[in-house]
Order: sequence, then structure tokens, then C-alpha cells
Amino acid sequence: MCGHDAHVTWMIGMAEAVVEMTDAWSGTMALVGQPAEEPITGAQAMVDNGLWTDYELAKPDYFIGIHTAPGPVGVVVSSGGPKMAGTDQIDILFKGVGGHGSMPQLTKDPVLMAAMAVVQYQAIVSRTLEPQQTAVLTVGLVQAGADNNVIPGTALVKAKLRWDDPKVLEQLIDGIRSVSDGIARTHGIPVDQLPEITLKGGSTPLINYTTLANRLAVPLRDLLGDKNVVTEFPPATGSEDVHLRLGDYTDVPINFLIVSVADPDVFAAALKEGKQMPYSAHNPNFIVDLAAIPVGTKIPTVAMLDLLAKNAAP
Repeated sequence: MCGHDAHVTWMIGMAEAVVEMTDAWSGTMALVGQPAEEPITGAQAMVDNGLWTDYELAKPDYFIGIHTAPGPVGVVVSSGGPKMAGTDQIDILFKGVGGHGSMPQLTKDPVLMAAMAVVQYQAIVSRTLEPQQTAVLTVGLVQAGADNNVIPGTALVKAKLRWDDPKVLEQLIDGIRSVSDGIARTHGIPVDQLPEITLKGGSTPLINYTTLANRLAVPLRDLLGDKNVVTEFPPATGSEDVHLRLGDYTDVPINFLIVSVADPDVFAAALKEGKQMPYSAHNPNFIVDLAAIPVGTKIPTVAMLDLLAKNAAP
């Protein structure tokens, strides 16, 4: 969970609002709901499926994305520069020789290989990369076996890589391959059965256009107040693929807005407890406060009306 239901609700509300205010703007406004953001595959899939070629959409002058965040309702981030890390998803399939748990000497245990690999992967970041480089390697799933007394034939490890520099991505992938192959060889796995590594879905870092972010901060301050519009915000190691939806139009100015959705009292209580936030994305406690629905609808509406106002500069 990280608020995609709120995103869709905001978009529908925005559509209703701008239709009622056609006298206030001119031009073309395209509202697009993007699927599959979590696996970082939706944006590219939409482009591959003809988003810019099959639907008579003109090249946009501006591109705005929007996402929830666990800040207090009424706060929005409109900040230029690098905002999100690049990311790639990687699967590592360890192949072994299965058998009965009572006779492990007759097997080559892929569960043990996977367990050792998960621990050793952490040294890739801490001991092979320059400390000042941004790099995160997270294992989100280890999947193997079907029962207590059976050593399976394979074990699957799913990991997520985050980076700012493409060279770091190469180092992470090379490190994973080296660790995985080394462990498999140690367990007597032949060359033709070494771990199978699959890259699936990724994105380059997301970089907001500072000029556009600063421009939109002006009407957002009028809406929310000066202190509730954040224009200086450090890059996050979270990732996005929304900018890939532009396809070949890589020169279009983009501003990815971060809209807060937490109950302000809950947020304040979390700060008093020494927490950075009351909950994170993909956490069971993630809640979009209902007060964030009208605010989250107004934010993109105001931003788009500023860009498409009849007297707006192109």
C-alpha cells in the first residue's frame, strides 16, 4: 500500500473540476492513470503499447506526476533537481539437487546457497562501492521448497537495486553475479547449472525541472500557505518510472509532486516519539487521511490551471 487509490481519486476529482472551469483555461489537458508503478514496468509498457503513437496525443509542453507521502495533510513538495533513485529488479534462481532432508549428503541444497547469498550480498554495498555513492540492495523475497523434510531443487531470491550512477548499477549486478556463482561453485554446482540471473523492469533516476517546480510552487503557496510548500527537498532512494512515460520526449519539463496524506496529529505524535514519519509506504499502518482527498484534488488542479491559464506564458 502506498496510496494509488488516492491517486486515482485525485485524478477523477481533478477531471470534474477542470471541466467545470473551462472558461479559466485553454489548450489540451491529458490525464493519464498509470498502472504497474510498483514493479516499475507500467510507464514503459504504456509507451510500448502506443501511448504517443496510437491516441493522437501531441507532444506535451509540460508533464506533471503526483504521489502520496506520509507527511501531514496540507503539505506538498514541489522541488527541482534529482528526486528519485534509479532502480532495477533482479531475480536470482539457485539450482541444486533436491532430496530427502534425512540424507543431505545426497543433495546440493539451494536453500542454503540462497541464505548465504542474501547475507553476502550486503557486503557488495558496504565493501565494494565508494561510500559516497548512493546504493541500496534489498532482498524482498526468498522462495523455496514445499515442506519441512524436503530439500528442494531450486531456490529463488528476488532483490531490488537502487542507484544514482549507472556505473553503480553495473557494480551491483556484477557483485550479485560473482557472489551467487561463487557460492554455487562452492557447493559443487557445475558451470551449466550456475544461478540464473534475470533483470526485469527498471528506471533511470527521476529529475525534476527546477524552473517548472519553482513556477508551480507559486500557485501552490496561494492554495496551501508558504510554510506548506516545500521547495528544498533532498533526493530519496525511493524510485519512480513515471518520467519514462514520456518515451522519446525526454526534453519535456517534468515536475513530480509529493502530496502528504497523514493525519497531522498522527504525524506530530510520531515526531514526538522520535520517528521521522508515522508510517512508511508498503506498511500495514499506511493510511490516507480522508482530509487529503480534497487537498490532493486541488493541488494538481491548481498546478494545471496555472500552466494552461489563458494568459499564461508558453
